[in-house]
Amino acid sequence: MRSVFSLLSILFLVSWLMLTGCSKSSTQPKEEPPEVPPASTMEMDFSNFNSGPTKVPSAQGLSMDNWTHAALSVGYWKLVSTVFLAMPVNQFAHLVDQKGVKQDDGSWVWSYTASFNGKSVTTRLVGKWTSEETFHWDFYISFQGVYTDFNWFSGETQRDGSSGWWQFAQEPDSANPFIRIDWTFNKKDSTRSIRYTNIQEGDEHYQSYIEFGITNDPDYDAYFKLVDKKDNRTIEIQWNRSTKAGRVKDPVFFGDSNWHCWDAHLQDVACS
Repeated sequence: MRSVFSLLSILFLVSWLMLTGCSKSSTQPKEEPPEVPPASTMEMDFSNFNSGPTKVPSAQGLSMDNWTHAALSVGYWKLVSTVFLAMPVNQFAHLVDQKGVKQDDGSWVWSYTASFNGKSVTTRLVGKWTSEETFHWDFYISFQGVYTDFNWFSGETQRDGSSGWWQFAQEPDSANPFIRIDWTFNKKDSTRSIRYTNIQEGDEHYQSYIEFGITNDPDYDAYFKLVDKKDNRTIEIQWNRSTKAGRVKDPVFFGDSNWHCWDAHLQDVACS
């Protein structure tokens, strides 16, 4: 009877270890890597502030001061996005459709090679699990005859794709941190936010940032928030992505804390 009891105890123990082992392994990182985050985790939508109206509204003589001020306010960050970030983001976008190859050290590598002015440009994205829920990324670019394996940016994403960050170096000749991008994405309702922060230590605008977001607000479903640490100044901009109507708040420029609005033609109007 004792031997039977001992055998049952051993079988129970083995079964328990197998169950707990399976439970533990289910929370470990999968053998497959996560999806490469889309380039949209690095891009802000400046399209509402690219140019003035293409059609002249029937009402003449109305000003566009409010929209113009909003457009000028995001000008610097728009330049950073369309000039400085354009090449690495464009190259990164090509990697999204590539297949990751697992390495002996447990990391994953995505690569892509193209030609530019007769020279090859090779990009590599190297990723590795750093915990059960986070994946670290390093983006390298090689330009034939110019530089090799420049680590242009690094980042980290959550397993569920809900948030992450990127940190960019300025250029191959200056690998100092330049811009940090923090992003969130809600898959249920497609709301999201992206923040560019100046991380150049010693720069007079160090830690200044712009944040772009898409919300569920029926009137103003997109926004920018700009914070200038040097001047201790905050500018808020909100607009409707369908109608293009919007508003801006800037106490320093307007001398008050009120919203200042524009309509679908970008003309100044009283805020309702």
